[in-house]
Amino acid sequence: MTRLFCERRQVLQRVRSKEPPGARALYVRRDSEAGAVVFGTGTYMNIFHQSRWRRLSSLSGFALEMAAYAPGRVKVLGVAGTGAPVSLAARRLVPGEGRVVFQLPPSADFVWFDWLPDDSAASLPEAAYTAEARPERPGVNLALVVTTFERHDDLRRLVDIYMNARAESEEIAAAVSLYIVNNQPRDAQALADLAQPGLTLINNPANTGGAGGFSRGARAAVEAGTFTHVAFMDDDIIIDSETWFRTLALLRNLAPGYAGQLLSGAMFLREKPAYCHTMSEAIDSRGYYLNVSGQAALDSLGATLEILADSGPGGLRRPAEAPAARRPYAAWWYCVLPVDCFKSFGYPLPVLFRGDDQEYGLRVGRKILTLNGICVWHTDFKNKNSDLRNYLEARNHAIFVTLHFRRWRWALLSIFAYRLANFLAANDYSSAAVVIQALRDYRNFHQRREGSVPEAETKLQVCRALFPNDLADAARVGAPRSITGLSRKKALDVIGVLAALGGSLIPGAFFRTAPVMASLSQIDGKFPARYVAYPSSPGIKTFNRRRAFLLSLKGLAALAGFFLPGRLFSKLKGFAATYGGGR
Repeated sequence: MTRLFCERRQVLQRVRSKEPPGARALYVRRDSEAGAVVFGTGTYMNIFHQSRWRRLSSLSGFALEMAAYAPGRVKVLGVAGTGAPVSLAARRLVPGEGRVVFQLPPSADFVWFDWLPDDSAASLPEAAYTAEARPERPGVNLALVVTTFERHDDLRRLVDIYMNARAESEEIAAAVSLYIVNNQPRDAQALADLAQPGLTLINNPANTGGAGGFSRGARAAVEAGTFTHVAFMDDDIIIDSETWFRTLALLRNLAPGYAGQLLSGAMFLREKPAYCHTMSEAIDSRGYYLNVSGQAALDSLGATLEILADSGPGGLRRPAEAPAARRPYAAWWYCVLPVDCFKSFGYPLPVLFRGDDQEYGLRVGRKILTLNGICVWHTDFKNKNSDLRNYLEARNHAIFVTLHFRRWRWALLSIFAYRLANFLAANDYSSAAVVIQALRDYRNFHQRREGSVPEAETKLQVCRALFPNDLADAARVGAPRSITGLSRKKALDVIGVLAALGGSLIPGAFFRTAPVMASLSQIDGKFPARYVAYPSSPGIKTFNRRRAFLLSLKGLAALAGFFLPGRLFSKLKGFAATYGGGR
């Protein structure tokens, strides 16, 4: 952006025309009008959410400023509330006439423009949305913290985006630094060439997962003493540098009621770039994950307006429309936190990954802000399934439910009982052993200061070795069978499977046609899909009476621990409160 737009005003949002592969619909849409080509900027990345800026900041005097490289006609459009688009202004632009300013009426919630060039091959005008400058704006310095493990191509692409952003934007070069925490000690030499002005490489002695890497990077940023905010980002994301530009603009202008809150970036899918996986998330009153806003393809003006308008002041859907959204949090594919969070609440718990962002978000308990254009493209989580992820999800979910919910004991008892029964019913003994290991490690978590991914993987290898799965001959067995006589009510099914010790107490004659039971995940019930854990291997698994018997006994013994008196809650609470120097 040239200095044309920086005289006595501040740029809040640049209009972007260069998009990541496959994301064109989020930037500029090409249509036709009376035979002429029309380039529309009423898109997720380029629409100006004026009402959101008015709520989150104390700015006024918003304007659209532009300068054309080629002759053409511009039409400025707006929407108030849920009404139809209306024309706000229109005029012809020619190169060399300098800056053209369109003052935005306060009544317009959303503003964008359509460009009708004389030559259909012409590019968009250089354009930006601006506001009156505030001489008293607080200084903002942002530390981007990225944890990486053996993703060289993804990491180098991210570094290239960052270095290009520094070259193109003086504001980003002056206010944004990048910390890379390498969790693979063997890669220290291979990544040494990444270190350059504005970039700090930190080599961890062990793979402590995303939580450990983020914690170390945040400590380094806080100890530097020059940063006001820290942003956690995944290493396998694709990001537009406009995300950092708008992050700085928003942080510098937040109204007093929003200063000090967390800023969350939306997640789009790398596999489907125009699809918004989530714009905001929360934990409901039972401790379950809740996608508050998202799950939509934003490839049209209507879809974009609907998802952006369906939000309260902080960016979350209004409570009347999502009554279970009790406690929002910001996921760590892109999450900006003030440094005082770490000084007041400590650092992320050493849980490796899965649920670390949820626990810390509930611990901090601040509002979550969102703004269109602050986003990343991330790999679909369906493509990241593994035993390790399932183990950590079970263990870490138990940790944060214990720390942040009053009725944690019964909630976890039902969840773990369901997980165990689900795997026993599917003859998935490896996964059942993983659930039991997760429950044991959860109960002993407060005794540890740090863990590593290789240590956790070793435990899971032992589980798989002691309790392997045997795949059935699908042609011989046919479809999965269920136990005779069990109710279709999920709670009764869980009790029935555990009482029968995974089917080990049931004579073979009582199985319908073969000793293979159907997974409880196929039965509708109150448990959300998030807690239907994935099987460790595909295919129908054969029933093994001995493994079912042993795992059922081990699981029941572990579940019985929820009824025993003890100080698990106070020990976990004390550990979380003191970890990393927080209060």
